[in-house]
Amino acid sequence: MGMHIQALKLIALAIFSLFLASCSGNGSTTFTVSGTVSGLNTGSWVSLQNNGLDTLALSSNGKFTFATPLANGAAYSVTVSSQPTPYACRVSNGSGSSVVNVTGVLVTCQAQYPYVVNNVGNSVSQFTLGAGGVLSSTAVVTSPLANSLQSPYAIAITPSGKYVYVTNSNIGINTVSQFTIGSGGTLTPMTIPAVQAGQNPRAITINATSEYAYVANLDFNTITQYSIGTTGALNPMPSPVATGNNPSAIAITPNSKFAYVSNNASNNISQYSIGLTGALTPLVNATVSAGFNPYGLAIDPAGKYLYATNRGSNTVSQYTIAGTGTLIPMSVTTVATGINPTQIVINPSSQFAYVTNSGANSVSQFTIGASGGLTAMSTATVPTGSSPFGIAIDATGNYVYVTNNTANTVSQYSIGANGALISVGSTSTGSGPLGIAIY
Repeated sequence: MGMHIQALKLIALAIFSLFLASCSGNGSTTFTVSGTVSGLNTGSWVSLQNNGLDTLALSSNGKFTFATPLANGAAYSVTVSSQPTPYACRVSNGSGSSVVNVTGVLVTCQAQYPYVVNNVGNSVSQFTLGAGGVLSSTAVVTSPLANSLQSPYAIAITPSGKYVYVTNSNIGINTVSQFTIGSGGTLTPMTIPAVQAGQNPRAITINATSEYAYVANLDFNTITQYSIGTTGALNPMPSPVATGNNPSAIAITPNSKFAYVSNNASNNISQYSIGLTGALTPLVNATVSAGFNPYGLAIDPAGKYLYATNRGSNTVSQYTIAGTGTLIPMSVTTVATGINPTQIVINPSSQFAYVTNSGANSVSQFTIGASGGLTAMSTATVPTGSSPFGIAIDATGNYVYVTNNTANTVSQYSIGANGALISVGSTSTGSGPLGIAIY
């Protein structure tokens, strides 16, 4: 009898083991992460990481597999840790969790294409980013339509790299132009080339998953919310969301959970949570104080800190982002900039910050400390053209570009080892360049 029971136990254990193996999908307690890289030029290489630890350097196109297996059910997240300058690589299907081997990660490498909106010229200048960070002009996009590219102000590109949107601040127009990105970075108007926004739409931003877009309407004191359709078309959500007076910029955390709006005439920042359907809801503490005339906003890539330029007080306000989304002023609440600081950007590794000073024709440059605080570099500013406004950093983190509104140029810089900007000249744009974005 005892032997019979023991035999039954062994059979049950074998069946349970087979059940576990079938649940794991691959008969193992671990899984591997692999994929395909394409578009990598001969002689260049890209470095990938899985979960920020397992590093893989690739110098050719084709299949790749990370060396370290993960336990079944564990999360994976593939990112680019080093780019093949001046090209940039983007990851799709790169995150999730699994109990079977992951094989569908796609890493696509290609040239980078900066776009500049020309507010007076009613156009978008297209460039290709070349060796040494120098831009070469490829096209100028205009529109024969009365409701598209009229006093264009800001520009945003979906993180998926498929679509471009431009706000049209002409008071009689109040629209957002929509484009698809084609071969060589070419912009093509969508079937419906523009959608309605509120009055005097200025800033536009898109969440990390390319599902939702948000536009700040300066004169209506609102945010227009859109879902992004499968063809890239913007679909207005039911109701605009109230802000403070003269909303000027919008920033979204990398996890797409929180959004912030600078209110230029209220001297504060509105704070929102982002729901599962993309709708903004004010936090319990709906606003936090800023300096005088807050304008540009930037969040570090890790989503820990937010910075706001204060055009009227020539400072940058610094905040820590709490787990609830509430902004908490740092112990050193502000740092000095040049005159009329406008836009601010953070480099991809969260080491450096740069601010355009439209009243001083300069860019302020800062290092970012371990607790997020900004410290002016030994050379606190570098010169730009006249009336600098927009600023962008390329995906490799090696180059910075600044639009000069009254000079009709873009200043070009490389980033030195210590973060200091080194001029590599300038290039012409259309008339009155403002916003800039890089695909």
